[in-house]
Amino acid sequence: AIALAQAAEDLGIRLVLARSMMDWDVAPAAYRETPEQAVANGRALASRFQGHSLVRVIPAPHSPHGASGEMIQAGARLAAELDTPWHIHVAEAPYEGEQIRRRYGCGPLEWIEQLGALDERIRIVHGVWLEEQEIAALGRAGGGLIHCPGSNLFLGDGIAPLRVYLQHGVTVTLGCDSGSANSRLSMFDEMRLAATLQKGLAGSGDALGAAEVLHMATANGEHVTGLPLGRIAPGMLADFCLIRLDDLSMQPRHRIAHNLVYSLHHGAVTDVYVHGEPVVREGHLVRVAEAAIVERARRLTESWMAELYRAESTV
Repeated sequence: AIALAQAAEDLGIRLVLARSMMDWDVAPAAYRETPEQAVANGRALASRFQGHSLVRVIPAPHSPHGASGEMIQAGARLAAELDTPWHIHVAEAPYEGEQIRRRYGCGPLEWIEQLGALDERIRIVHGVWLEEQEIAALGRAGGGLIHCPGSNLFLGDGIAPLRVYLQHGVTVTLGCDSGSANSRLSMFDEMRLAATLQKGLAGSGDALGAAEVLHMATANGEHVTGLPLGRIAPGMLADFCLIRLDDLSMQPRHRIAHNLVYSLHHGAVTDVYVHGEPVVREGHLVRVAEAAIVERARRLTESWMAELYRAESTV
C-alpha cells in the first residue's frame, strides 16, 4: 500500500486507496488478517496519509466470499470512525450469490443488511447478480454502485441492470476494476460500454442517455470517493482533462456529451490536471519518463513470459 501511494504521488495522480480486508480462505495466506489486525493496520495507514493532498485511505472488506461477517462489520465501523465511504465487491459472478445463499439462506446484500452494515457509506462494486429487493435496500440505505462493465464482460460475469439501480435511487458511478481484468483502464471506454450495454439489455436506444452516463463518470465520483470532485465549481478539487474539440472523433460538435461517450478517441485528450497541477501535457506524462516505465515493465515481465512460454510448450 505504501509503494502504491508513493507511485501515485510520483505521478501526481489522486489515489483513493481501498485498503483490502480479508480473513477467509479465498484470500492468499499473506493477505489474511483477523478483523482486529485489519482495523489496526487500516487505521494506521489512514493516519499516515491524513491531510495528504492526493492520497486518501478507505476500508475495503473484500467481498462476502472473502471476508467474514465480523470483518465486514469491522470495515463499516472503521469507515464511520474515519468518516469515509467503504468499498466491497458484491455479486460479481453467479457463484458468489449461490455460495452465500447456501451458507446463510439469503442473498449477499441481504446478508450484509442482516449484519447491520448496509449503510449510507457502502459502495458496492459490480452488483451484477443482485435480486431487485437487494437493489431496493441499497437505494434506501443511500449506498452506491461502482459499475465496471469492461471487467464484467472480459471475465464473462454478466451485465449489471443499471436501470433497476437507478429506478431505486442508487447512485451509480463507473470504474475499470483492475489491470488483471481490464487491459485499457479507460473511463471513456467504460462510458461507451455502460450506455450501449444497457440499450442492448432493454432493447431500447433510450435506455441510458449520454448525459446520464457522463454524470456517472464525473459528478458521481464525489459520492464514491467522499471527496469534492467531478465538477468544475467553486470549492471543488481541480481534477480535469483537456480535450481537443477539433479532433476528428469530436465532429460534429453539436452534442458534446454524445461525442464524449460514443465517439471520442483517446488521442483527443491532450492534458490532465490533478489538484490544479499538470500531470499530462500534449499526451505525455509530465513527472516521470515514459520510456523508463516501458523498460522497467519489460524487465519485470520478461521472466514471467519465459515461464509462460515454457508451460505452454509442455501442454
